[in-house]
Amino acid sequence: IFKERYYPFQEAMLVMGKDQGKEFNALRAEVNQGITVFKKDIIDQAAKIHELFERSGIEKGMLDQQSNNPLFKLDKIIAEKFEYVNSFEKYLDNFDQWPHKTLKDISALLHLFDSINPLLKVLVEAYNTGSAMYHTYRGIAKNSAYLRLMQAMADLLKNYRSENKTLLISDAQQLLRGITGSDVDNPSFIWEKTGNKFKHFLFDEFQDTSSFQWMNFLPLVKNAIAEGSPGIQASHLVVGDVKQSIYRWRNGDWRILHSNLKHDLLADNVAEEELSFNRRSSENVIRFNNFLFQKLPPILQNQLNDIFADSGLSYLQEYWDQGNSDLIVKAYEASSQEITESTLPGGKIAIKFFFKGEEPEDDDVNPLAANYAIERIVELLNQGFSMNDIGILVRTNSEAVQILDCIFQNSNYAKLTAAAGKTFQVISGEALKIANNPVIQLLLSTFRLLSVHEPESGIYKAECARLWFQVRNPGLEQVGLSAEDWIGFSFKSVSELKDILPAELCSGFNSYRQLPVNELAEKLISNYQLGTGLTENHIPFLLAFRDQLALFSSAGDQGITAFLDWWDKEGSAKALPSSKNQDAVQVMTVHKSKGLEFRAVIIPFLDWRLNKSSTGAIKKLMWVNAEAAGFEKFNSLPVDYTKSLVSTVFAREYFEEMLLNYMDELNTLYVASTRAKDYLCIICPKTPILKPTSKVPPNDIQFFLSELF
Repeated sequence: IFKERYYPFQEAMLVMGKDQGKEFNALRAEVNQGITVFKKDIIDQAAKIHELFERSGIEKGMLDQQSNNPLFKLDKIIAEKFEYVNSFEKYLDNFDQWPHKTLKDISALLHLFDSINPLLKVLVEAYNTGSAMYHTYRGIAKNSAYLRLMQAMADLLKNYRSENKTLLISDAQQLLRGITGSDVDNPSFIWEKTGNKFKHFLFDEFQDTSSFQWMNFLPLVKNAIAEGSPGIQASHLVVGDVKQSIYRWRNGDWRILHSNLKHDLLADNVAEEELSFNRRSSENVIRFNNFLFQKLPPILQNQLNDIFADSGLSYLQEYWDQGNSDLIVKAYEASSQEITESTLPGGKIAIKFFFKGEEPEDDDVNPLAANYAIERIVELLNQGFSMNDIGILVRTNSEAVQILDCIFQNSNYAKLTAAAGKTFQVISGEALKIANNPVIQLLLSTFRLLSVHEPESGIYKAECARLWFQVRNPGLEQVGLSAEDWIGFSFKSVSELKDILPAELCSGFNSYRQLPVNELAEKLISNYQLGTGLTENHIPFLLAFRDQLALFSSAGDQGITAFLDWWDKEGSAKALPSSKNQDAVQVMTVHKSKGLEFRAVIIPFLDWRLNKSSTGAIKKLMWVNAEAAGFEKFNSLPVDYTKSLVSTVFAREYFEEMLLNYMDELNTLYVASTRAKDYLCIICPKTPILKPTSKVPPNDIQFFLSELF
């Protein structure tokens, strides 16, 4: 509901008003009826043909392809596997294709042909005529039950904005889009409301501009161009790089920069200039990236074109040829970068492939790749690299956790510390989250201990004891408590734990339940003596925690339980900003690395899928034009992004999304590999080995890298 493609549906809901429920019911009824009518028609006809075939006495040895003959697939068609209907195409009105080449007496088979050929023609015609809408209805039906839920969530969000006097970032462009009403090309209303008039515009990072943003800016730019003096063009600067567009999940559309800009402003008003010199990387890194991004785009484009051709959608061929059959290649045609006089010689690139079968089958676990990355970090530190020279780029936060877990394994951490010559330091978004800090965890565990009844408190007492010991004894993994102490947590009250927990906490524990959360936090910080002595390094986390307490209390203190609920839903996401001056290896996502540079870059888990479809575990929805399916009242509808969309009226949107998915992965690789100055290490786990007989196109970007290197 935060996607720009959702807004047409939302506008339709506003138009429907109180009739939404009736329209939802009508949609589901029509979709279900369409599915039922088509299935009944195909099954009834297939059953009639199957009955005639069974009565004919024709055996498999008499038929072309024998047991693989389509006539033996009629029972599967009756079982709703309708894709087998197409296999009858070559047999229609063509008896020469029916008999097996060894069959001498064809009279019985000819009689069967005469009786069922007309029926097969009707069956195939019915399937060809109705299959697109049948698959379309099925695609819509999968999510039709969620439409009410989506709209209900949107209504709740609207109420939340109203009650909290809040405007979401995702609302801004929709709001601006409606300011001028129907007179979208006249910016005078905007000038009047802002009290300013701008003659010159600068757009930075334009490749991440969304369609709504461009629609809002376009009338202003057009007006500024039109008001320029005769013969003198007004100056407007658009800065962007299509290859670095990696924020499509935030509605960014690189095609605006690539082609729409010239179309919307007219080519005569646009002058292009390429910045072809690389002033960051060393010579070998530049040459490697030039090679990689000259070879990879045409390979991916050719595979896309082959997939489209194999779909057999001839009615879309003109659309594909007009702008999509070479779009990736054109986007990367100026990717080659030149070396300057100041470019440093040398530079090293390492690529390591771990093939499928070498790593565990679990998609989220790659121990070989993680350990190989640790070995490369040790190697770099031994060569004189500083810790803050090294950046580890991952795709997801779960990958960051995986590499951090590997780093902090005792044997690995000892090797890294020895290579660094001092305590090994690492910075990541996960490490800087205040919820992961032991001092904050100690405070929260005490909060939870105060919020539960005595019979349920044992686990929280033990947790408080463990954390307090570790906070006072950093580096010690073994907690200095006896077995009797651990067992005692299950039946001893807090007041009886003065030899384990702070005495002041134990004596005043029961009275703390009545305190406001801000005052309670200060009491606990004082009781545990946090922020002093060995815990001074935790002060930034304590200050951030106080900020979160103040944020929660701004709407009125509602007690410990309410705070813990709020913390689990919202507060725990708070993280400290990282320091640029700290000597530490940085672990971050590729998206956060954009605009940064590192002397050495390691990409430990390059096992990215080019085209991710919707699955049972992870839904990937795509909003499509509802008018194509005959439901124009809804403007747009959500469907699962799966290969089955090829058989629907949404095939055009499916292939467009596939192309954009390919570009997303290619752009992400481009951003990651161009962060490196002197050293680039790419590690590819679970690289597939394609069988010569495989008809499925490879879907892993590391496969194409293994073919190139």
